[in-house]
Amino acid sequence: MLLSSAGIKVDMQNSASYIAGWLKALKNDPSLIIAASGKAQRAADYIQGINRKEESAKISEEVIA
Repeated sequence: MLLSSAGIKVDMQNSASYIAGWLKALKNDPSLIIAASGKAQRAADYIQGINRKEESAKISEEVIA
């Protein structure tokens, strides 16, 4: 998703292999998706310069005001 938002084309053949690896890992440990998705979100936020704590604070301030 991050590559797409940056306009970077993805090699679908490599993507299929990547996804196959994840499917194998998830069959062994379904809870892995929770940890992996959280880390992926934090990495994407960092790359895009997004600070979720600051955004949450701004929203809270707007709701209170």
